[in-house]
Amino acid sequence: QNRWDGYRFCTERNLGTSKVSSDWRFHIDPDERASLEFKLAVLRIMEKGTAHSAFEFRKKNFFLGHFMRHGGWYHYSLHFFRKDKAHYEGVIHETLIVDGTIGKLETPIEHYPFTSVKQFVNRHNGYSSREAKAELEERGRLSDAEMQYNLKKKPLKRFFKFFVRKNGFLDGLHGFIFSVLFAWVHFLNWAKYWELTNVGGLASERVHG
Repeated sequence: QNRWDGYRFCTERNLGTSKVSSDWRFHIDPDERASLEFKLAVLRIMEKGTAHSAFEFRKKNFFLGHFMRHGGWYHYSLHFFRKDKAHYEGVIHETLIVDGTIGKLETPIEHYPFTSVKQFVNRHNGYSSREAKAELEERGRLSDAEMQYNLKKKPLKRFFKFFVRKNGFLDGLHGFIFSVLFAWVHFLNWAKYWELTNVGGLASERVHG
């Protein structure tokens, strides 16, 4: 049995890929929905054949029941690939590394990751703890200047990116709440990282796990 360390999701996905008997793998999460139109588009590719090693497809992300057309959240997702031509790398947010060309499917799937603010906060509270541990493992202790930047300036820049540069304001209050929460997520990740690099934080992790 493969032992999961709690945050290396790429290990689990690569293990799952190795168990697939078909030549192609389509990865979909429990909170994602593939329409009949999308399934037919995939079947057409399988019937005609293709030289591509993978396909990226549109993902319609819903936030608190609202389809987010802006804020950088209506994007392409890369989770449909030949199993012998791709693998996942990364820690918390894994990336698919593809050997070969990548095609595009314009037919989207639907993604419903957050149906309430409470769900968002609870989920990212767990994610941020794993992010902080992974970041510390990879980068070691940062300088005071780097910590000041990551805690004070980067969350503000992140809000500006989502709400202004990526036109999140066009999604109204949903876009504003979305941008504030994701800026908060960045702050939370680095606040927990800072906590881990202090004796009290490390001691707390050893006691509480």
